[in-house]
Amino acid sequence: MRFSDHFEEDRRDAPDRREITLEMCEMVRARPLDEDGESQPRGRTAYWGCIAEKARYLKVVVEANGEEITTAHWDRGFERRMRKRNEE
Repeated sequence: MRFSDHFEEDRRDAPDRREITLEMCEMVRARPLDEDGESQPRGRTAYWGCIAEKARYLKVVVEANGEEITTAHWDRGFERRMRKRNEE
């Protein structure tokens, strides 16, 4: 896997994204807590996972080719969304 040019620009410009590594993204993709391909544009798939050493949830969006990470960011609302989904 590799980061897209778009994500590399985001990492350069957003201090909180600089600490996101390719290894973290690959781990989330390999063992996601949740996955969503239906609502993503152009065949992309979003994956969510917990990065234990950061005690944070990471959302990783992968292109339809499965090889390029379009974007990745810390998702503060993941736990809340999961609780709400489980209540329904």
